Amino acid sequence: MSEKDKELWQKIEKKSCRSLKKSSEDETNKTKMTKNKSKVIDFDRVKDCYMINIKKNFKIDNDPRSIDAIFDTKDGRMVFVEFKNGKLSPKNVLEKLYDSVLINNDLLGISIGKLRKDGIFILVYNPGSAEELQNVVASNANESIKRMEIGRFEGYIFKKVYSFTKDQFEDWIEENGVYFPNLYKSNFSK
Repeated sequence: MSEKDKELWQKIEKKSCRSLKKSSEDETNKTKMTKNKSKVIDFDRVKDCYMINIKKNFKIDNDPRSIDAIFDTKDGRMVFVEFKNGKLSPKNVLEKLYDSVLINNDLLGISIGKLRKDGIFILVYNPGSAEELQNVVASNANESIKRMEIGRFEGYIFKKVYSFTKDQFEDWIEENGVYFPNLYKSNFSK
């Protein structure tokens, strides 16, 4: 690993390790989308560190967007999570997904095939936060995935794609676990 890469990974290690609860925080409305305090990768912070490094060599007009968190399940599947407490915008979610996958896979040196084999994307939404959500997200999770256009990522980029309310997400993480991602851990403190 080059000195520049070591420096980047040290910044990521220092700034991006947070609880899932903190990563789920909607600072505008002062609410958190989960109670889970397990350590995860706060991907908004990873993206910031990554872009500082990129901007040293390239002129970038617009920063990429990023999902909120990454963690592993108890059986080692990598999970990307986006929390939406307010207005849901399919375009916004799709941009965050594409940009996050590119940054994540560049940093870790993994292919899309790795995520396709065992990666998961979860959109967690608060159905009571905005009236427009009822127009975008149906009560049936499979239908809401199709409406948000994130369903097309299943089998293409991720093995599974889910759309959960906060309560459904709590049940899912209770069953599947939240663990610090091994692929990040293996790059830390080198």
